Amino acid sequence: MNILLPVFYVSTTLIIVFTATSYLLKIDLWPTPDKPLRTSLFLILGNLWIIANLYLAFILSIQQPSYLIFQSIIWKLLATLMISLSIILSLWAWKVFGLKRILGFKINKIITDGPYRYMRHPQYFAIALATLGLAILINTSYMLVFSISTIITFYLIALFEERKLSSIFGEEYMRYRRKTSLISLFIRKRKRT
Repeated sequence: MNILLPVFYVSTTLIIVFTATSYLLKIDLWPTPDKPLRTSLFLILGNLWIIANLYLAFILSIQQPSYLIFQSIIWKLLATLMISLSIILSLWAWKVFGLKRILGFKINKIITDGPYRYMRHPQYFAIALATLGLAILINTSYMLVFSISTIITFYLIALFEERKLSSIFGEEYMRYRRKTSLISLFIRKRKRT
């Protein structure tokens, strides 16, 4: 077994995740009408990184499989359910959020409809759920590395967005934060008296 390729994959993935998120926290890539191309470029590069990361993990899983414990049919059904739920949640969030907002053309109010009523970042939760389901379904350590690195990346991006939204919307966003969970549909904050 060639150990260099897996070591290269894992170390490169971790370096990219931490470098990109550190850079993201330092600069302002928030979507605004005066920066739509910059934001679109960031979205394209981010999606290309996810696709390249998934491709490498998949190729390594085929060439040098390193199997995990998720072999029973119960795990496969759970993984399929997770991926299905992530697709439904993602489509629901896209319907409520809309493409124009993602590209930075309408950021004038906090979205509190649909899944945003329960969590502040349903798209990121859907991605985390899908990648975890995929790691269980493929059942290799490389897919698990892909899943964990993707979850960490989107968690850090969610923290960046939290900071930016707090500075834009102030107390209104703080009230919304107190009523909702960061990325989980199942953990709802209790109202503080």
